[in-house]
Amino acid sequence: MQYHNITKDDMLNGDGLRVVLWVAGCGHACPGCHNPITWDAEGGLLFDQAAKAELFTELG
Repeated sequence: MQYHNITKDDMLNGDGLRVVLWVAGCGHACPGCHNPITWDAEGGLLFDQAAKAELFTELG
């Protein structure tokens, strides 16, 4: 799996403070998309053990 970013203190994508994993590979191609860079499933970074550890550390 590929991902683009891990946002550790997001308050824009729902109620409260949250951690967001921005994954790669969206096939919807919505007009006006704010993140068209995420459409390519091969883009971004490999979701490896280091990324998994970072994500789970932030989730507590």
